[in-house]
This record gives sequence, structure tokens and C-alpha cells, in this order.
Amino acid sequence: MASAIVKNQKTLENQYKREKRQLKILTKEVGAILKEFQQDYEDLLRIQGYQNELKQIIEAQEESSQEGLEKLIILAEKLEARLKGGLITCDAEKFYIEQLCSFVYDRGKSLFQYLDIKDANNTNNAQESKFNTVKHAVRRTQGTATSAHYFQHHTKYMLYIDPNLSREEIRQMLLRLDPKVVAKIMKEERALRKRPLAHIKNEAKWKARKKQLKEKLQKI
Repeated sequence: MASAIVKNQKTLENQYKREKRQLKILTKEVGAILKEFQQDYEDLLRIQGYQNELKQIIEAQEESSQEGLEKLIILAEKLEARLKGGLITCDAEKFYIEQLCSFVYDRGKSLFQYLDIKDANNTNNAQESKFNTVKHAVRRTQGTATSAHYFQHHTKYMLYIDPNLSREEIRQMLLRLDPKVVAKIMKEERALRKRPLAHIKNEAKWKARKKQLKEKLQKI
């Protein structure tokens, strides 16, 4: 009887030790998961901070378009310096900064052009959303090349107007705007679309491509 009790105690002790080890392993795994979630949360907070800075710059309508563009470029350069300095370890944050800098250096000016037109709307309204829907539909059904040709010939006459305005308010807005300023902005936009190689974003890739083309020419 005594031996049975001792054996039972050892079995309970072994079971307790085994469960304790399992609980320790589980606790460690849960801790690692929570740490990873915490890191993701902190990464998202930093990206959200960048978004808030962008929002303040873009929505500062009391400033001129030049002032807004200068502040946007300063922000992009600051983030790019952190990225090149190896201070960014999060892949999502790296991608965000790369895409932001690419857009700012290429098309950043377009974000502030509405400031050069009196009473122009700075938001993407229903009219623009409807245009984007048509644009994607044409691309899917007729191909990218055909859609680019189509919109280069037709969108140069398109203006986005807040659909909530009355007919008279739209008429007054059109009467007040300076057609020369509008024409200048639209001409710049068309030039960007017609010359896709005007901005080379990947210098190393472009050099490698030129080298390949030279080698092909030498073989002919």
C-alpha cells in the first residue's frame, strides 16, 4: 500500500513538472506573439504620425502652394535621411517612405495646385471618383495603351467640380477663376503623362538597361 502511495506521488510530481514545462513554453510563445503585436502597433503609430504631418501640410490652405510644396519636400527628405541612415527596420515603414518620396519628388507639386486657383476644391469628390471608375474600366476592356491614348485626348478638357454646389455657385466659380492659371496647370499635367521617362526613379536599373541595349547594338 505504501509503495502504491509513493508511486502515485511520483506520478503526480512528474505530471506536475511536465505541465509546468508546457506552461512555461506556452507562456514564452504567447509573450513572443504579444511582443510582435506590440512592435507592429508601434510601427503603425509611427506611420500614422507621418500621415498626420502630411495632413497638416496639405490642408494648410492659408499658405501658398510654394510654401506647402517646400514643407512637403522637407518632410520627404527627413524621412529619406532616416531610411538611408539605417534607422528604419520595419518593412512596412520602409515601403511607406519609399513610395512617399517617389510621389513627392515626382508629383508633389500637383497636391498644391488647387491653391493657385481661387475657390478650387482640395478634395477628391464624387466626380473624380466616377472618372477613376471609367478610367479603370477602359483599361480592363481596351488595354493600358489604348486607355492612355484616349484619356490624353479627352481629359485635358475635364475639370473636377464639387457636385454639392448649385448651378449658380459653379457658374460664379468658373467666372472668377483665371483661365491662364488653369491652362498652365493642365499643360504641366499632360506633359508628365506624355513623357513617362522624364523622371527616372531607379538610376541603377536604368544604367543596367542601357548597358544591355548597347551590347545588343554591338552584336548587330
